[in-house]
Amino acid sequence: MIGVFVFMMANAAGGVGELTVSNAAPTPGSTITMTTTGWSAGAEVTIALSGAKHTLARVAADARGVVHARVIVPSDVTLDVNTLSVTGTAASGVPQQIVTGLTVHRIGPGPAPTRPWTAVLLLVAIAAALMVVSLTVMKPAPRIAV
Repeated sequence: MIGVFVFMMANAAGGVGELTVSNAAPTPGSTITMTTTGWSAGAEVTIALSGAKHTLARVAADARGVVHARVIVPSDVTLDVNTLSVTGTAASGVPQQIVTGLTVHRIGPGPAPTRPWTAVLLLVAIAAALMVVSLTVMKPAPRIAV
């Protein structure tokens, strides 16, 4: 019952914010457009990505408490699932953080696996040397005529 009351109070105080993105599966270096609501008018919000080293942007909310931003996914971002977060002051005046998941993936196929050619050639050379030694050392036993 308390949870319902808190939700109703948040809704009466300006609502719980929302966050939408143009592409939930971007590639490093691509641009995504995001829209978020529920912010205090004119307040600055911070946009960050969990797999990035730096904040993506700081943007002021418009008079309706809405933020529209285009952000570039950093080229050095961690691949796989990351969290896009927007942090600032809610329309109700309390701190707020809204998050959504982004699955950052590589452009095209992954890199070709490296093959240990030096080790393979070394093993072939050792095998050949052992065969030569075994053929010269291991002479067939002489046959005894009956």
